[in-house]
Amino acid sequence: MENKKDKSFLKLLGRHPQLATLIGLIAIFIFFSVARDTFLTLANMSNVINQTATIAITGFGITMVLLTAGIDLSIGGVMALVCVVCAKLLGTSMPIGLVMVIGLGLGALIGLCSGSIIAGFGIQPFLTTMGMVNIARGIAKYMTNGQSIFINADNFRNAISQGTLFRLPVLTYWIILLMVVTYILISRTTFGRQVQAVGGNEQAAFFSGVKTKRVKIIVYTLMGLYSAFAGIVTLSRLSSGLPTVANGAEMDAIAASVLGGTGFAGEGGNVFGTLMGAFLIGMIVNGLTIMSVNSFLQEVIKGLIIIGTVIMSVKLSSINKAD
Repeated sequence: MENKKDKSFLKLLGRHPQLATLIGLIAIFIFFSVARDTFLTLANMSNVINQTATIAITGFGITMVLLTAGIDLSIGGVMALVCVVCAKLLGTSMPIGLVMVIGLGLGALIGLCSGSIIAGFGIQPFLTTMGMVNIARGIAKYMTNGQSIFINADNFRNAISQGTLFRLPVLTYWIILLMVVTYILISRTTFGRQVQAVGGNEQAAFFSGVKTKRVKIIVYTLMGLYSAFAGIVTLSRLSSGLPTVANGAEMDAIAASVLGGTGFAGEGGNVFGTLMGAFLIGMIVNGLTIMSVNSFLQEVIKGLIIIGTVIMSVKLSSINKAD
């Protein structure tokens, strides 16, 4: 009877791989709470939310990309370019709203270019977006000569990341808003069903009347939009435009989405799971920093935990398929 119950539990985890991430998240939370009394404080929980925000935002975007069986490696470059451009514009006393519109538009334009190349020329997303990240980051470095651009815009910082509402960081509400929007797009619209159809079997989707090229272009445009907003959030948090910012941001976004149950072959796609994956990564970094672990070792430990969690999810999924 006990073995049967254990097997049923494993099958449940196999059907819902994000549960493995939730278990990992709870375990990490308990460990750091016991290890350091400064971890479980309101101030530090606010830090965790702020540090996790860009991972969650870009994670929501990459979830849609992965659902088309695609990939986007340009996230960090788009974030850096938007960060630099918006910092320059804020220095001209341009209205904050207009600065944000231009920044978001720039990100969407880059995503549109990536999507058009991928869909129009049939070039692999990996190669296209790898080239795009170099273009975007190269422009950012050229615009600033590799230097930082400091901003002095309290209203901008408070509206995006530095302010609080009902004792919660403003970024909490931005994360929730984007999660809900992404959930509706994926699960409650015709477009979302088309996205999943493209990832499941692009040829079959095409013959069923789905305009597969248009779907891909829209998805990469949205990814550019999400990346741009993450760049704006980064600028707000750092108070400076850095052309070298967000190195490896695409890896964190992909890891968050995969940890949340999204597969590389277009399966899954759970934004709540992506959020848990993002918090798992953010909490690991925050906790290790509080414990004064060397920053280089932090990357090693984070990588090992992520790999372990993914392996557990894969194994659980294979158990479910075998039955």
